[in-house]
Amino acid sequence: MSQVIISEVIGKVGLIHINRPEMMNVQNREVVDGFAAGVDAFVEKRKPVLKHH
Repeated sequence: MSQVIISEVIGKVGLIHINRPEMMNVQNREVVDGFAAGVDAFVEKRKPVLKHH
């Protein structure tokens, strides 16, 4: 099973990717929770800058 949310930090930029192409990246509880966890991880690392694609 692939990850629904993929997050990474590049320099001072935090990237969060929704990885559900088969569902056209529709949001559900798992996506929302994963996104929130990604944001929390960035804040914990003191790198809260997010880049929107």
